[in-house]
Amino acid sequence: MAESPDILICRCAHYHRIPEAVCDRIVQGLREAGASYEVVDDLCGLATNTGMLEPWARRDRLAVVACYPRAVRWLFHRAGVTLQMDRVRIFNGVTEAAEVIVSALTGDGFVRGEPLHAERQGEWVPWFPVIDYDRCVDCKQCLNFCLFGVYGLSDEGRVEVVNPQGCKTNCPACARVCPERAIIFPKYEKSPINGDEVNENAPEEDRSELEALLGGEVHDIIRERTARKRFARKADGADALSSQQKRDRLSRLQEELDIPQDVLDALSGPAKQKDKAKGAKDCPNAEFCEGDCQKREDDE
Repeated sequence: MAESPDILICRCAHYHRIPEAVCDRIVQGLREAGASYEVVDDLCGLATNTGMLEPWARRDRLAVVACYPRAVRWLFHRAGVTLQMDRVRIFNGVTEAAEVIVSALTGDGFVRGEPLHAERQGEWVPWFPVIDYDRCVDCKQCLNFCLFGVYGLSDEGRVEVVNPQGCKTNCPACARVCPERAIIFPKYEKSPINGDEVNENAPEEDRSELEALLGGEVHDIIRERTARKRFARKADGADALSSQQKRDRLSRLQEELDIPQDVLDALSGPAKQKDKAKGAKDCPNAEFCEGDCQKREDDE
């Protein structure tokens, strides 16, 4: 098996955080210089497969053209390998000019040879979090907040991403609730969630309102938003006021956490599927009551 080339280029094909024109100019410049390189469809996609990035991590000298260095480092970590940062140069195609990157790569003695090209890595859009373990303090807020089982605990009790494909595309909510700003979504636009360096001197975000929004009933409120009207539901003024308060609270929560509308609409899905698996789908009123009869039987 041939060794991987010294230069690895990510096209970020699904989100184009690195603009296509920039990536094309880099590839053209390297080709004209006779530099050996490999283009991958999406570095995030490779990072979900343990060992896939290992051949590059073993290189004595490696250059990665992708996005923010912090994101790249922890994407490799997600793939089960550690980048030796003293032997790796990471070029940020989001912020650096293509000509500057090409000049640095072709003038630095990288291996010459025929260019290599990788195929697209499947159809899944690889949107998922990676954890910056230099910042993570294992407070487990992300684990407790996520409704989709994206996070779990390692054998050592550390929070880790165990189900990246369970993450809801375009939703960065867990990163917004992380008090240490340790969660990275490489495809997200805003800093520092996108992997940009954290400005430690920046004023701390006022999290008082956010903490109030997250307190106590957030999961119930999110699910209730998409729930159908149930039989025999109380309609007194107090309950109506409470429901309105919950809707207002969820609207503020959506704005604070930047949760896409389609993600909110999908949040009650897992609970419904669970009820159907128990047999609630056989109930003629299941689409209205969401399996409440089955829940009462379980409670009894």
